[in-house]
This record gives sequence, structure tokens and C-alpha cells, in this order.
Amino acid sequence: MGEIRISRGSFPPHRVEVILETRGTRAGATYADDEGKFSFNQLVPNVYHLAIDDPDFEPVRQSYEIRELSGANNFIQVTLIPKQKDVVGVRPNDRTGGRNPFLVDTSEYKKHYSKNAVKEFDRGNKAAQEGNADEALRRFNKAIALEPGFYAARNNLGLTYLGKMDYARAEEQFQDVLRLNPSDEQAYFNLGNVYLLSKHFPEAQQTLEKGLQRRPDSAFGKFLLGTVFSRVGDRAPAERLLRESIEMDSNMSKARLELVNLYIQETRNAEAIAELKAFLKSSPTDSFAPKAQQVLSRLEAQTQSR
Repeated sequence: MGEIRISRGSFPPHRVEVILETRGTRAGATYADDEGKFSFNQLVPNVYHLAIDDPDFEPVRQSYEIRELSGANNFIQVTLIPKQKDVVGVRPNDRTGGRNPFLVDTSEYKKHYSKNAVKEFDRGNKAAQEGNADEALRRFNKAIALEPGFYAARNNLGLTYLGKMDYARAEEQFQDVLRLNPSDEQAYFNLGNVYLLSKHFPEAQQTLEKGLQRRPDSAFGKFLLGTVFSRVGDRAPAERLLRESIEMDSNMSKARLELVNLYIQETRNAEAIAELKAFLKSSPTDSFAPKAQQVLSRLEAQTQSR
């Protein structure tokens, strides 16, 4: 799953194509929705290159690795930089997807942040798009040193730390984003994801619930919160939230695996079998598919022996 953000300007009126490549060939293509969300499924562990070549933005080619044991959360964020041209017809109060209030155009950035800070932010985004995490960290940190209140830079710095599994530093940056801009619901999901991955489940629950209060229609937020409840053994809300995430977004196939774990714990084998079959049908080449097939065969054998 992924999300496109615009570094300066509003989301374009046309659909943005997202291309996935691996080993020099195209592995898939899709279009982002009107909130910038996109997804690919049925991906095997490999190094992929996400490419966006839109006429309104600088070209993007960003690397991402799916590992054999990468878990259920594979989320990537891409920042598009508009090509240098005057942006007209944008109101000062416009927001990108209802998020950070200053993500409008170059003039709006410069009203709040210094020219040098914005320049470092752009350079950090470019480095991140090129897969150069260390350079991105250096540029984002420099932007923040120039403008400590530049929470868009802090958000992207946090995402870069998250990609390097530096959970402590990622947490610090997302906390600062929320301190500076409490209305940024995506920052709640980013921070909640950090807590989930670092097994700080009470903090994850509290943070994700705050995000869902602001964005109750987020399938990703419901999936994360459902996963938290699943990990702590609170099965009823876990089942409800995971089911809702699938109903809201059919691409949330990993939510089915969390449901399988719940059903097996409750000896609800028929429902576990149904979810495993649905997962294998939607994601036959997923890295977890072989294990899912093994569990399915075992459960079916147990059912037939009774």
C-alpha cells in the first residue's frame, strides 16, 4: 500500500499513474485515487522500483524491498515535487487531502518557512525518492535545524527513520508533527504504526484511536488498530475492525491473515478456512501464501477427520 503526497500544490485533477518495476521489467501499474492512495498485491519478496512520470511533476523512481518476513505492514509514501511553473487558482486555505495546512504552493511555503529550509526539504524528498536514505536524513534534519516548526519535513524525516527501522527516532519526529499540527490524522497512523512495530501496544491503541476519530473511513487505520487488538488478545474488537478494513478496501488482504489467527485461537475452523481461501484467491503469490496453504490443508484435514 502507498500514498502520494504533494510537496507544493494541490493534488492534480487527473489520475496519477504509478508503475512498479523489478529486474528491468514492469511488475504492475495502477492509478492513485483522489486521496493519493494506491496499492499492489500478489507481490513476491524482491526489490521493486516504484516509478511515477507525470507531466505535472518531477519524475520519481523510488526503491522498496519486500522481505520474506516483512510482516503485514508494507507501506510506502511518495512525495511528488511539481515542475517549476506558476501555480494559479489555489486558495491559501486549501489542503492536500485535508492534511498539513501549508502544503499548497511555493509562495505559501515561503510565507511560513525560509527559502533555504524549503530547498533542503525538496532535496530531502528527492534523495528519498532515489532511495538514498542517509542523504534524505541529512537534508530533512538540515531543514528542521533551519525551521524547527517545519512539520512536513519532520513527517518525512520520521518516515525515513521508520524505513530504517529506527523506531525511537521515528517516534520522536511523529510526536513533534502532532505537537505542531494536531489535526494531521496521517501522523497518528504513522505514529501508531511505529508503536505497533515496536510492540508498544497500549500506546499504539491510544494513538490509532485518535487518528480514527479524525479519519473514521481509513481502512489502513482500522487494519492497524485491529492488528493491535489481535496482538493483545482482545478478539471481539479485533475481528470487527479487521472485517471493516476489508469491507472498506478489498486490497487489505493481510487483514484476512489476522482474522485467521483469531479464528484458530477460538477453534472457529470453518471461518478460518474461508478466510484462508479468500486470501489465497486474492494473493496467490504473496510471500505468506505457502504458509497459508499449509495451514489451510491442516485445518481441512482436521475437519474431515471429525
